[in-house]
Amino acid sequence: MTNRKGQLSITRELGFTQHEYPNIELNGGDVQFIHSVPIEADLMDFRYVAIDSEKFYTFTKREFPEHFIPDNLDDIISLDFGFDPVGDFEKSKRKVDSLLAVYAKNGRIDIHSPVFAKYPPRLQAGRHRVWLTRYLGLPFFIAAANEEVFSKLKSLDLLYHPVVHSRYVFNQDLTIKSELPKA
Repeated sequence: MTNRKGQLSITRELGFTQHEYPNIELNGGDVQFIHSVPIEADLMDFRYVAIDSEKFYTFTKREFPEHFIPDNLDDIISLDFGFDPVGDFEKSKRKVDSLLAVYAKNGRIDIHSPVFAKYPPRLQAGRHRVWLTRYLGLPFFIAAANEEVFSKLKSLDLLYHPVVHSRYVFNQDLTIKSELPKA
């Protein structure tokens, strides 16, 4: 990884404004959150929200351990959830190594926003991208959530800040369906 300084940003298409999130300087390169992968964003209507990285890590470890990816990937092998720990380790290692290689090679990475499942706040897609945000020391990550999940995230105090969310509601095609009222 390079020693150059980078910035954290959120692409404007997601409906955030610069003043809603802090100016964060990174060691190693730029990180930008972009739209979710369309095939992953199978929510009918959703918004993008900023999730507190540390709170979400703790929450997932406690509530959804079968979806938890520890900071040290080697620890996956010792987790016992009735799955294939070696296979889970190899899959995680492959995905994480790929993300880290892109970041190191280009000095920047665009992170497709993870997607929450339609029901209680569990990620449907993007666990390894969330791992990368923790690895890089980011205080938050951007994710797609429907209204029900957004409300649940808010009640669980998992949002980075209650007003740091997109001003748009998107549909499955990632087009703007409506604009949310200002908070």
